[in-house]
Amino acid sequence: MWELADKASKGKLREFAAIMDRGSDALESALRESSFRFLPLELPHIARVYRLAHHHGDPFDRLMIAQALTEDLTIISRDAIFRRYAGLKLLAA
Repeated sequence: MWELADKASKGKLREFAAIMDRGSDALESALRESSFRFLPLELPHIARVYRLAHHHGDPFDRLMIAQALTEDLTIISRDAIFRRYAGLKLLAA
C-alpha cells in the first residue's frame, strides 16, 4: 500500500489516486470490497531477504520477492528483473 500511495502521489496509478483522494475511509472500503489482506512482515521474510540474490537493487522490491517466495504467493509486476528469481511466481502487469 505504501508503494502504491507513493506512485499515486507522483501522478501514476490514476485509479488508485482517485481512491486516495476520497480519504482513508474510501481506501478501507475498497480494500474490504476486494478481499485484500495485509501480509505482516515476519522473521522468515527477513531471513529470506538475507539469502536472496542481489539481482534487484530496490529494498522494497527485494522484500516483496522474499515474502512471495516464503509464502508461495504470486507477484504482479512489469519489472523484468523479477524474472531472475528462481521459483518466483510472476504475473505480468
